[in-house]
Amino acid sequence: MSGAFHLIGKTASLQISGRVSPEGFFYPMTGLLMRDLGEHGVASNYGAGCQGSNVLRMQAGT
Repeated sequence: MSGAFHLIGKTASLQISGRVSPEGFFYPMTGLLMRDLGEHGVASNYGAGCQGSNVLRMQAGT
């Protein structure tokens, strides 16, 4: 399942890179995807964004 998330996350990262400020729209839905990207070091350019998704998950109790 982690592999599937990783593949989907790669696609999401490509879409995110083409947008100006997607965090508010994407992270509530893709917190797990961004965590997966962060764990694999793919989202190193989105360090602050990954921290934001961690905050969202903490607030959601997950």
